[in-house]
Amino acid sequence: MPTISASSVKVQPVMSSSKMSLSEIRQEMMVRRPDLSAHAGGWASNDDAQSNIGLPNVAPPVSDPEIVQSNGVVPETLRARFYYWKPAPAGLQQQQSNLSQHLVRRLDAIDVILHKPDADHVSILVTSRSAVLTHRKDGAVVSLQKIFQTKDSAVKVDWRSSAFELSSADVFLWLAVRVRDNAQIAPELRLDSVLGISGTDSFDRVADLRSGVDFTRPNFLTAVAESDTLGPIELSFVHTYGSEQRTYSLKLWLDGGFSIYDSGLHFGAVLDLRDKMILATTELAFRLIPRMNELFKQYQAWPQKKFDVIEAAMEELEDRYKGLRAALNSRKPKSRP
Repeated sequence: MPTISASSVKVQPVMSSSKMSLSEIRQEMMVRRPDLSAHAGGWASNDDAQSNIGLPNVAPPVSDPEIVQSNGVVPETLRARFYYWKPAPAGLQQQQSNLSQHLVRRLDAIDVILHKPDADHVSILVTSRSAVLTHRKDGAVVSLQKIFQTKDSAVKVDWRSSAFELSSADVFLWLAVRVRDNAQIAPELRLDSVLGISGTDSFDRVADLRSGVDFTRPNFLTAVAESDTLGPIELSFVHTYGSEQRTYSLKLWLDGGFSIYDSGLHFGAVLDLRDKMILATTELAFRLIPRMNELFKQYQAWPQKKFDVIEAAMEELEDRYKGLRAALNSRKPKSRP
């Protein structure tokens, strides 16, 4: 159930060219309702009330996608849920070939948030990073593409493009450096820790570091010294919002997408799960991650700082392994005569 109100949310941003307005897209969604009789997916609001998700042989209640006006930070958005029926597991189908599909197909859903970054494009935030779900031929993104094609048959969703993409993979190293050197990256933003990070070497081999990452960890120093491409990163930070101290823990990808868990979010206000996850998702997507990216872009001394950080990592590793070699040699077995 990868919906925006779940206790964990993973966000995949994609883009499509389209001159359609959010109102026009909404109107097209409303004539593409979920159809239980044909097990055909369709659109509704992301309201959880009596959603019937997870139940067999049921349809969701009829509801309409919602346009939410801009609050000055989050732009005008179209928020919708795409309901579909999951097929029976292959093993069950083989064992009970005469079993009615109505009894084994369970209702599921995926949410989207759309906005217009400019007149010619639509940005889509999908609440799943699973290609199995997002690339379904009868899924939400393909349905959106068909909607866009009602105005322009040549339109296709571009999976490689994101309105939220970070300016460079260097932002991940910059964040790690700032945690070490100066965690207060802006008056309202204080980094807490890097919980994990991935690195890809020149042979496209990926190493995942977990359980805390800093410049005392040799395998992280190695990734830095060898100029591995870093990311995604897992980090935590505090956002001061008025008198509130809001704490976020997330995993952040280069495309600007992210994953969050209810347990890693702490706000001053008391919110139910749905409101909490929607607030966290929209704040991260439209305010906080773009703010971090902008702070990185404004740091003009980064090229020299990056060089210094890489050089220091090399020197630290040299010193470390000289000491380890000396310790090893001191324990070297004496050769027998």
